[in-house]
Amino acid sequence: MSLIRLLLIKLMFWVSTHAMAFDRQSLTYLAICETAVKTNDKITANLMAEKLLDIWENTEVPSDKSRLMNCLEFSEIDYEIQSISHLALQEDIRRLEKELAEKCEMLLDVKPRAALDNHICRSIWP
Repeated sequence: MSLIRLLLIKLMFWVSTHAMAFDRQSLTYLAICETAVKTNDKITANLMAEKLLDIWENTEVPSDKSRLMNCLEFSEIDYEIQSISHLALQEDIRRLEKELAEKCEMLLDVKPRAALDNHICRSIWP
């Protein structure tokens, strides 16, 4: 086996082991934070939330996102998780708002009273 192949195999094992260590470490921090939340220990929760943010800044948003959010909300630290960009969300909202306006106009043409009774349509029209 060539030296390059051997190094590549070692690198692959190191990367997967490193990722597993991050996962175990983050699960441990989550468990500690959840215990801190149950015992109303803000200092420990804050420390664990900061450690979790440090870990997850360099990795993808975890599948245990709701557990992380509970920890972050209790610790009351300022955070921003970028699973989707705020610009993309704003664009989606604008697109959906336009679609809603079009649907409300269609409803107004078909059944004016229902359109006027609909609180979403009423909020769109001035």
